Amino acid sequence: MDAHTPGTDRDRRSASSRRDVTTRSRSRRTRRSGRGAAIALAIAAVVVIVAFLGVRIGVGRLFRSSPAASPAARSAAAAQTASAKPAPAPKSAGSTATSDQSSGSSADTSAGPAWRSADPAWMDKYRGKLVDGFKTEPGYKAVALTFDDGPNGETKYVIDTLSKYGGQATFFDTGRKLKMSWAKTQPAIIWKAGFELGNHTQHHTLPDGVSSMWHRSYATDLAEINGPDAFAKYGTGRNTVWLRPMGGMIDATGIKAAVNTNHLVINWTIDSNDSHGGPRTPDYIYDTVTTGIKSGDVVLMHVTHPESMAALPRIAATLNERGFKTVTLSELAQHSTAAITQRIPQ
Repeated sequence: MDAHTPGTDRDRRSASSRRDVTTRSRSRRTRRSGRGAAIALAIAAVVVIVAFLGVRIGVGRLFRSSPAASPAARSAAAAQTASAKPAPAPKSAGSTATSDQSSGSSADTSAGPAWRSADPAWMDKYRGKLVDGFKTEPGYKAVALTFDDGPNGETKYVIDTLSKYGGQATFFDTGRKLKMSWAKTQPAIIWKAGFELGNHTQHHTLPDGVSSMWHRSYATDLAEINGPDAFAKYGTGRNTVWLRPMGGMIDATGIKAAVNTNHLVINWTIDSNDSHGGPRTPDYIYDTVTTGIKSGDVVLMHVTHPESMAALPRIAATLNERGFKTVTLSELAQHSTAAITQRIPQ
């Protein structure tokens, strides 16, 4: 017979009571958790519904207030957007591989001025020659202003000054300057403005201190020509067409290197004397350039001389008043019947 004591009953009742309390507590927590989840789901559903209605209302207002809401208007807008895309770059006359644009190039390869997309056959009558200027077609009155020894901070100034008169020009930049970090944007600026970038050799002055392409090895001439084109192509998507030898001095070996790299060689018919001789004042440079200038002339100036930059607005205005177009070398050459040349030294 089991012993029965009052203490044992009390212990049993106490344990049972604790179990009941624990069960009720768990039940309350479960109910609260369920209510919280339900409330969260309800709030989320309300947010989604409100957002959906807001989007629908906003889109509806947009289309009601926009002329492009109608199918016809939307089609017209799409057509206009498609037509605004830049055209593929034309094949360059001055490069044997112009469709290859450097990786990361900042070039705008849209067609631009007509002279850029001309049949490259125009180059044939100038190839292998030392050109000074041109004999222009009847009725075509134009000159080419050229600016050597850039790039520098005056490139944009030249572009803005000539653009006021609808003019263009050709810049002859050196590779050693184009490779500088600040200058790498210059070819693209020239290109986008519709101007032309020419090749003024890699170093301009060689280690012997002489600025010329006379009596150099073929390998040296080749390196001097190829240097600037690497930077020109990054900014324009193509190599340069025109080579201006350092000091305007080049012999048969240099001409051969130019032909083999698909370049035309150009000097000038009018030297502004901004880099040598004369008082080199803005008035002197203005008079030197504008006195006796005729159609087909090629003018030599330098972006590195403040006097030339000061004279440029007057030069541009005077040429415009006299009915001259200021054009790039490639445009002038395409509207010319023959070149004014000089004998090539051996």
